Amino acid sequence: MPICSFVIGCGVSRMPHSHSAHSLSATVKTTDPGLRPVSKPELYSILARRFAVDHAYLWRDPDVFPKLAGFDMDVIVRGKSWKTIPTLITEVLDQCRWSILANVRRGTVHTLLAMRDSSNGSSDDDFLQIDLHRFLTASGVPYVDLSTLFQRAVTIDSAPFLCPADGATVSILDSVITGHTPKPQKVAAFAEAQRVEPDRVSYLLRRALGRRADALLRAGVPPRRIWYNSFIQALRRRPVTFALALWLTMTERASAFISPAGLMMSISGPDGVGKSTLMKHLSRLVERKVCLGVQVYHSRPYLIPRLAYLLPRDRRIRTLATRGYEKKKSPLKSWLRLTILVVDHLLGYWVKIRPQLARGKLVIFDRHFLDYRVDPQIRGIDLHPLVLRRANALIPRPDLQVVLLAGAETLFARKKELEVREAAKQLDLYRRFASETPGGLVLDTDYSAPEELALRVFNRLAEFRVPATPRP
Repeated sequence: MPICSFVIGCGVSRMPHSHSAHSLSATVKTTDPGLRPVSKPELYSILARRFAVDHAYLWRDPDVFPKLAGFDMDVIVRGKSWKTIPTLITEVLDQCRWSILANVRRGTVHTLLAMRDSSNGSSDDDFLQIDLHRFLTASGVPYVDLSTLFQRAVTIDSAPFLCPADGATVSILDSVITGHTPKPQKVAAFAEAQRVEPDRVSYLLRRALGRRADALLRAGVPPRRIWYNSFIQALRRRPVTFALALWLTMTERASAFISPAGLMMSISGPDGVGKSTLMKHLSRLVERKVCLGVQVYHSRPYLIPRLAYLLPRDRRIRTLATRGYEKKKSPLKSWLRLTILVVDHLLGYWVKIRPQLARGKLVIFDRHFLDYRVDPQIRGIDLHPLVLRRANALIPRPDLQVVLLAGAETLFARKKELEVREAAKQLDLYRRFASETPGGLVLDTDYSAPEELALRVFNRLAEFRVPATPRP
């Protein structure tokens, strides 16, 4: 069957912006959002049909609309609507009883992460990722002329889509230029597009990659070569678009660095309490829901490497494995190690952590300064607790501090590194220091499964995103 045979009409109905609010209310009213939050497919359908009014086009899933085949929806926005579409989406989400968890500015792409109000974090059906594209770029290169795509836009069940042949070609180009292997469904759609509209597909490929586009798409071609050809074609064929995309990328990323959309959290607790297990379950749960990715650091950013790395390789490995370096304590070495720790946290935050937060990631510290306060000896620091408390005030604080506890006997049974008496002493210190940080989360791993603990942490992270003011 021809790839466009299911298209209903070739035009997209337009309405003046002055009627947007009325149209929005009428559309959302059909779902009766006052009684319940609408489902993910319902929300997807409402948003898709509203984009027809505001010059925005869906990229994927035209063959199954109004279902959503993937986890997210990709939307290409005309220039004049770039600033109005996020407001429109916010209004629709609010009336449909969904909440925005994050608005990540990624240059030519804005990513909105939304959650249904009744969600408890356990189902993917309660979360939607919306990617708004101002230009179609891959690794910073605008590889296609949007005007030629918009001219062939089609309407499917009152929702605007790219022509299926164009959408399939764009999906393949986006993958190969960035060096990723296209998914099987993308490859199948592209093969169908080549069969039905070979001239159109060939035209888009040549505009993106040059005359030898077919040869570049063969297996074994280095991704760097494909990107270079797309870069040259972008400079030759669309220099103005390239300049605009570059400017937008610079300004948006600067704004994201100033006001990052990501979150930083720490997970502290004695050895054997289950920190690694919690992080494993939490990482799977949060990605594409409250964040766009997860980055884990151990203790500190390590912008400043450990001094032990200055030793010869064999001695370094032996020293780090036996913790012999930390056992050699003196006032001078203690002050030096504490200074390195504080400076590394301060500089590392701006050089390594802040850029991750600007990309909308969740940065997790496996141990943080709280653990140094509880057991400074393990890092070779032997100073008065008041000094450590003063140093703690200098370090950037996580948005969420999670402290894991368990019975002293449980910790000894899991790991023999701590005697029961020492474990009990550390647990008391963790409880006391955790109480000094308002808004933290103290969890007992003795009585809850890791999946349950991860869900509780997830729900607390989501609370940072949802507005505190209840809806009327």
